[in-house]
Amino acid sequence: MKKTGIIITISIVLLVIVLIVVLWKQGVFVKLTGKPVGKPSETPTGVFPLKVGSKNEWVEGLQFSINKAAGQKVVPQDGNFTQETQNFLKLYSGKTQINSEKEYDEVMLLLQTKLR
Repeated sequence: MKKTGIIITISIVLLVIVLIVVLWKQGVFVKLTGKPVGKPSETPTGVFPLKVGSKNEWVEGLQFSINKAAGQKVVPQDGNFTQETQNFLKLYSGKTQINSEKEYDEVMLLLQTKLR
């Protein structure tokens, strides 16, 4: 009987781990945290400001959040900060560029509130 209990416990733990990985890959946690999945823990030099012409994963996270806030795909999620990305950033935040990680986090939280 004890062996069966241990096997069931291990199976449940593995199932929970698989579920978390699947949800993480689908971007479910972005909605909960307001930050893009895979956001680097440290800001590489030269990432900011995010402005027209910037191309990186931070822009892609911003575009993902803009699309979520809009409720539809309004900008391509390709990591390329275009005039279109700038227009929607300005519409939602009043900003035309993002100058720091702190400002990025503030914009992401603002976009998250648009989801409610």
